Amino acid sequence: MPNLLLEALSVVERESLLRNCEQVDLVFGDILCEPDRPMRHAYFPESGFISLVTLIEGRARLEVGLVGDDGMLGVGMSPGVATSPLRGLVQGSGRAWRIPAPQFLR
Repeated sequence: MPNLLLEALSVVERESLLRNCEQVDLVFGDILCEPDRPMRHAYFPESGFISLVTLIEGRARLEVGLVGDDGMLGVGMSPGVATSPLRGLVQGSGRAWRIPAPQFLR
């Protein structure tokens, strides 16, 4: 199953982006990014899903979003923004395209 966000790009844009990507497994329980730490990659899931979790002091974690085959983890990356405000936690195993942050920003 393709990532719908990637499919929405023109063929030229998609091929240019995918040249810098690799396919990776999304493994249940893997943490893909942490709050206030540099984001190393952007992820475009084809299957499975990634929970966006905020950490609240003295309380349980709160899921505030979900990334599936219609989106990407790393949407907040832009020049000058190096960290994520949320934890990216794999909650459904699957496959994704992954691109290093510097190539994504370029």
